[in-house]
Amino acid sequence: MIIDSTCNFPATLEQGMRIAREEGVRYVYVECRVTDIEVLERRLRERKPMRSQRTGVQRGPVDARGSGEEDGYELFRRWIENPCRPDSGGIVVDSTKSPEECLAVVLERIEALTGVQQVDCGRSNASVQDEGAAGS
Repeated sequence: MIIDSTCNFPATLEQGMRIAREEGVRYVYVECRVTDIEVLERRLRERKPMRSQRTGVQRGPVDARGSGEEDGYELFRRWIENPCRPDSGGIVVDSTKSPEECLAVVLERIEALTGVQQVDCGRSNASVQDEGAAGS
C-alpha cells in the first residue's frame, strides 16, 4: 500500500501509521527531498495541480483557507529545515536524481528494513547515495 502525500504536519504521519496498523501492513516512510527552492518552484509550476495543491512557491492552493499572507519562500525553508518525519526507520532520497535512481534507493532500503527481496521488473538498479533517515 502506498500513501502519497506531502508530510508537513504530525497528523499526516499519524494518519499513515494508523492506516498501516488497520490494514496489518508495515509502515515505511519515504521522503523525496529537494532542498533547492527554485527546483521546487519549477516543479510546482510545471505540474497540473489539484485545487488543494500549490501552483508555485508563492502561490497557495486555490481552495486554501486563511489569508495566505505568509511568504512562500519562508514557508518552504521552514519545511526543508524542519521536516516532519518519523524519529527512526525513514528513507530519505535526493529527488533531484532521476526517478529510476530514487526507486533503486527506495527498493534497496525497503529490502534492508524488511528482509523482503525485490523482484527485478526490468528497472534500473543504478547506484545513488542515500541521505539516510537521520536527516540532512
